Amino acid sequence: MKKLYEMKQARNNLAKQMRSIHTKIGDRSPTEEERRQWEDLESKLNDFDAKIEREERLLLMDEDALDNGDSSFSPEGRTATPYQDQNGNPIEVLGKEKRFFNPSTPQVEQREHISPGAMMRAMMYGSRNEAEERALGGSDSAGGITVPTHTLRQLIDMMRNQTQAINAGVQTVILNTDKTKIAKIESDPTPGWRAMNDNVKESEPTFSGVELNAHSLAVMVRVPRELLEDSINLDEALGLCLAGAMAQEFDRAIFFGEGEENTPRGIANTTGILKHPLDGPLTSYTPILNALQMLEESNSLSHTAAVMAPRSKYAFGGLVDTTGQPIRKPEIISALPLLSTNQFPVNEGVGTNESQIMAGDFSKVLMGIRSNLRVEILREKYADQMQYAFIAHLRGDVAVAQPKAICQITGIQPPAAA
Repeated sequence: MKKLYEMKQARNNLAKQMRSIHTKIGDRSPTEEERRQWEDLESKLNDFDAKIEREERLLLMDEDALDNGDSSFSPEGRTATPYQDQNGNPIEVLGKEKRFFNPSTPQVEQREHISPGAMMRAMMYGSRNEAEERALGGSDSAGGITVPTHTLRQLIDMMRNQTQAINAGVQTVILNTDKTKIAKIESDPTPGWRAMNDNVKESEPTFSGVELNAHSLAVMVRVPRELLEDSINLDEALGLCLAGAMAQEFDRAIFFGEGEENTPRGIANTTGILKHPLDGPLTSYTPILNALQMLEESNSLSHTAAVMAPRSKYAFGGLVDTTGQPIRKPEIISALPLLSTNQFPVNEGVGTNESQIMAGDFSKVLMGIRSNLRVEILREKYADQMQYAFIAHLRGDVAVAQPKAICQITGIQPPAAA
């Protein structure tokens, strides 16, 4: 705890120095010396942010492990993670059932637990308790609020709960740096039988590197002043609103991110994923069966979900045989979740009416989250409408660690008219 306190004090001192430079510059352009000082302080501040985040997570994990009598607990979680950064440090990976926020920590830490909505209300009208007062003390160099670790975890968990990609099995990777390189499986090695003293059969390289970069994702929420003052459930509503908006965009980025300079590259635009063209309406479960067969033939034996547009999901639900009876899902895919999200377009193809389905092992897809969330408030921009605006800013990326674990069924046309 003492080490964490000292790091936070040093971090706050750096933030104060940056605010001093920001105030000194005002509206003019900075000098070269001021720019150099700012960049040096910013680099040190980012380093402290990463160290503080990691120290807090390790502290909470250790305490939780002791509470549960787990003597074999490791910093990367209760199960070993296969991912490491370029320095050999383990990367914390969360599956669908794991959470950032742990509400069962000791009482000394419980005082830090405030909801995202409560923090934003406190930004406007001041703190109502000791925890909110400490949260407001985390202001940064530009006048925003750096969200406390526990509050950040709650907001990220709310976002993950609403992200269909997470429900499909996509894993969350906690990024401690702006750039994190992980191993990407390009192809399986090819072994060969050999006689005594024969050379071992050579195989093509099977791994390459893929880099998770902390791209910027921001969202703005406008709130009437009267609602902010009077609503009894605004704390919850604000958090859900921010989390829902970020979840929608992360779903889109994970599945269809363009991979341009400032955006993640999603599954559809990743080289190496399997393709199965349908070029017609869904009349049976055969397209999914064909996709799973292609995956197994490529040595991907685990299938966590099939994700599609709502139109496709309900087309499956409406399948009937020649007597008008519902078609039963084949036993071989009976346990496969069929998930839908409105982030899957239905206007693709020549006729601008086609969609697609992605099926496979989504645990081989990674959603990177940089544990750094910043909230700003705009008091004047919408003053004429008696509204405040909150801007939340998060950084993250997407990477497909094993492209051949996902099959893309394309050319799905709308059901034929009855």
